Amino acid sequence: MTITLTRPELEIVQKAAKEMSDSLTRQQAERDLQKDIVESMKEKFELKPAEFNRVVKVYHDQKLTEVIEKHENFVDFYESVFNSDE
Repeated sequence: MTITLTRPELEIVQKAAKEMSDSLTRQQAERDLQKDIVESMKEKFELKPAEFNRVVKVYHDQKLTEVIEKHENFVDFYESVFNSDE
């Protein structure tokens, strides 16, 4: 398969590739920052990374009400399963 592009088209593709590469570099920097923040919370407050990440995810998604509802549904189900013998 041969792709034939004009010089202006090649320049557009090259510019797009560089822009994408720059974006990937920024993403990696953000991931590194996130890891550093999690590590800092672990060191300063002995927070488990999974727990801190969950708090951040719920906050970011603004879904605390949904998390509470799912937890309540789980508790109700659990109690119905294991308290039915009593």
